Amino acid sequence: MFPKKMFASEIRGRLNFAYSYLSADLTREEFIGHVITGNTYTNGISKHIVESAISMVMIEPQFIIYPTDEYPLSTFTGLQFGIPVSMNYLQEERLISPDFGTYENGQTTRGHSDGDIPLPSSLYFALSLGARYELYKFGNFSILPELRFNLGLTNLTEHFNWKASSLSIGAVLQYNPAITKQKPPTIPPQPVLPKPPVSSAPELAIKVFNDGYELKNGDTLKVKVIDSVFIKKYFVSPLIFFHDNVTEIRDFGKIPDTQEEAQKLSLIAVKNYLENNPDAGVTIISSSIEDDDNDVITKINENVVEQLNIDEKRVKQKSIIKKNKYKYPELENENRYIKFEFGNNKQELIVHGDTIVKSSFDNIVLEIVPKIKSEGEYDFKGQIKSSAGNKIELNEAEKNYKLNEILSADELKKGIKLSVIANVKDKSSQEAKAELEFILKPEAVEKVVIENSVNKDGANFTEYILGFCEFGKADFYSVNQHALEFTKNAIKDGKTIEILPLTDSLGTTDYNKNLANKRAEAALKILSINKNNSNVIIPDKYFFSNSTPEGRLLNRSVLVRIH
Repeated sequence: MFPKKMFASEIRGRLNFAYSYLSADLTREEFIGHVITGNTYTNGISKHIVESAISMVMIEPQFIIYPTDEYPLSTFTGLQFGIPVSMNYLQEERLISPDFGTYENGQTTRGHSDGDIPLPSSLYFALSLGARYELYKFGNFSILPELRFNLGLTNLTEHFNWKASSLSIGAVLQYNPAITKQKPPTIPPQPVLPKPPVSSAPELAIKVFNDGYELKNGDTLKVKVIDSVFIKKYFVSPLIFFHDNVTEIRDFGKIPDTQEEAQKLSLIAVKNYLENNPDAGVTIISSSIEDDDNDVITKINENVVEQLNIDEKRVKQKSIIKKNKYKYPELENENRYIKFEFGNNKQELIVHGDTIVKSSFDNIVLEIVPKIKSEGEYDFKGQIKSSAGNKIELNEAEKNYKLNEILSADELKKGIKLSVIANVKDKSSQEAKAELEFILKPEAVEKVVIENSVNKDGANFTEYILGFCEFGKADFYSVNQHALEFTKNAIKDGKTIEILPLTDSLGTTDYNKNLANKRAEAALKILSINKNNSNVIIPDKYFFSNSTPEGRLLNRSVLVRIH
């Protein structure tokens, strides 16, 4: 009764009423002496016997556990509460050897006593453990072999420490009364409800606006596209350095990545200048050290003239031989050079670097207004899709959509088909669709040329070399006329100008700082900028290498930045 589940096992409670007969015999043999018969003797042995007969009425509350559903096995544990009905005993001594002997009373027993056990306990209490297995079942009856152990916990009498425990093996005939399960009440069938009337299908229309103008299906929307052409122009000094025993100075035709690479290719700038100015002549000055081989210098000059590929009448040549005594050893290699003079220092000797084109377009914002008519709740879905495969999901609560997220300028240049698709579905799966298509085309592409753009530390500016100075001098021997005019126009437009005079690492710190200030003054002078209104920055580090002649030459220049 009262079945419960615990740890996947079924547990039940049971209360038994039983009549128990607890009997126990105590025997002990004792040697009592020799019995002499003629010339022989026999051991005299007696047996002491104590027999008890105890009957009780029992009440047994138990818990029954069914550990598995696969087998009809159950275990139980519980308590026994017993009330004695009768408690008797028998006590005597019996002669068991020799079998022909008797005691002094002429009998084979002596010390006989029997009767009720004195001072019995009024309550018997024991712990009961056991197991049953349902072996056979017929009708409402079951036969269950049972193994049980009862551990006595209380004494049977008040005078002795005498507890009764028992181990029993037997079989139980169990009656299982049929339990009639009450049938649940019959649920009456649901009444047939009339079908609800079918609602009308939803209706959907969409309107698309751009800058307040409504677009119709098939319209063409023109977009302004700007090509930003980023040009790198390296202004170089009209000077080429060579090394001992090098007879050729070659134009490698490569595109430089740095100012120092461009300076090594300055012969390209000289050649381009002479091609663009066919009336201009050039004086080629070769400088060497007094220990250099004259034949090598001659071959170098011939190689340079050959690469310039101009009429010899336009070319004059001079040679300078310098002594190999210098305050700084680095200056020795700097005095092996070919220098080009054109009669003034206003030539723009430019070596071109990479040209990068970045296309952009104005923001394109579409306002999409869906017009929905539905008798009930509905789901709205939609998207803006380009012919390139990119898309934006529509939301009924949002109206404005920025198309720059799904378009590129290169795609716009070719023309793009744009589709606006929307769908409405009500709870009865009736739906409506709407779709509009447009063509996006660029207006005339506008080109913007941006020279020498630099992005550094979050600031954008244009940077030029304004001019070159000789070692230890402040005046310019070569001026970047393009940078000069660009900077003057920027000053007129109110833009911020920064002057950065550079020095090499030769000389003391104080000397170079003083030299940098003088070079800044020379720059302010040609830019016609008042010194008090100037923004001169003397760098705290070298912009170019001091380990090569080209790097040191560049460190003797003045930079200008236009913000």
